[in-house]
Amino acid sequence: MFTPSLSKLFVLVLVVGALWWFYRRSQIKRRDQAELDRNPRTRAKKNQPAKPIEDMKQCLICNAYVPAVGASRCGREKCPF
Repeated sequence: MFTPSLSKLFVLVLVVGALWWFYRRSQIKRRDQAELDRNPRTRAKKNQPAKPIEDMKQCLICNAYVPAVGASRCGREKCPF
């Protein structure tokens, strides 16, 4: 009948180990995907491009750096922005 030899046992251990490794790998991927599905902000952060860099100008009155386009007033007198 079946006579277990060292080579057969070794192959059996390798097959079981490979199956276990693939199963754990699929579980980890499934868990990561479930986390992304549960928290959509995480997915948006990964896929969103970075904000563009804006040019800055220094205010001559208060010496603060403000965006060159769309700057709001700082509240000081005679502030050009």
